[in-house]
Amino acid sequence: MAHKGSYKTAKAYSEGDGPSAYTSLSAYNKMMSYSEVVKQLRGPDFDPSQNPIDPEALMISGGGKSHGTLAMCDGFVPITETLSQIKSRQTSSAPVIRQRARPVDLAIEAALMKEREATRLLLEERDRNTQRLLEEERARNNAHVKAMHDFVAAMCEKQGLPPPPPMPSPVGTHHSRVESHDPFTSPGESPSNPATNGDGASPPFLGIRF
Repeated sequence: MAHKGSYKTAKAYSEGDGPSAYTSLSAYNKMMSYSEVVKQLRGPDFDPSQNPIDPEALMISGGGKSHGTLAMCDGFVPITETLSQIKSRQTSSAPVIRQRARPVDLAIEAALMKEREATRLLLEERDRNTQRLLEEERARNNAHVKAMHDFVAAMCEKQGLPPPPPMPSPVGTHHSRVESHDPFTSPGESPSNPATNGDGASPPFLGIRF
């Protein structure tokens, strides 16, 4: 019924399966068309996998018999009405009788699906590369800031000066700085005059002799 492989490897029908689970795009379209029509006829909770094939839904979803052949399950489902007889008793709320997809239409749809999938993979790869480059740049910047801080700290210690202020939070962390964007202002502190350390004196590292 589901055209999901040979009788030895076929899997049970699952409504969530995509085209890749079927032997062809044509088989997928036929099954989806039947599933939609039979639910319109028998209710949204109707499960095609737990009920016998519905002859009326099969005729409507496949456009009746083409050259005496059903769209699927031909020869396995007894058909007692012609498509004209079904149409004659349909109401305005009845499912629309569908036309079978032509091979050329299926080929175009398959090509479009393949192109969309290729585009999706390219976009995912681009996003991964962009993220990797951003992380590498962030790591280089953080390493540079740390190296500068360690250098200043070593010079302060060598000359007997107080150590420099703590390092600013690494780029990319969630720690925020004050609105002044002063890299030497810890979170929660008020920004001070850049020429002083808050008490009117020059910051220790400004007095270092290089």
